[in-house]
Amino acid sequence: MSTIPRRPRIKIKEKDVLSQVLQYLRLKKCLCYRMNTGAGVFQNKDGPRRFVRFGEKGMADILAFTKDSVIWCECKSSIGRQSAAQALFQSEVESFGHIYILAHSVDDVVNLFERRSK
Repeated sequence: MSTIPRRPRIKIKEKDVLSQVLQYLRLKKCLCYRMNTGAGVFQNKDGPRRFVRFGEKGMADILAFTKDSVIWCECKSSIGRQSAAQALFQSEVESFGHIYILAHSVDDVVNLFERRSK
């Protein structure tokens, strides 16, 4: 009995998914923003060092507006998983009637727009 070789799974980096999704949203005439989160230590030229947080823990990577909806998009690599904080953020924004999508490729966002246009 011979085994059929599996096709290698194409690994897509998160930064590539993010870039492609932003390009697609702009092509669809959405107003969209990259939502950075994190923290850092900053120092003015003559001032003290200070610790600054920006964004909210679990916040999606992209915020997009269409004429009739708000879309939050969390981009992941082809094997990436949503964290617990991201799942909580998803439930919060969906409770306000916003759309949340977990995109492992730009095709996930394309499919969302195709479903919504029907």
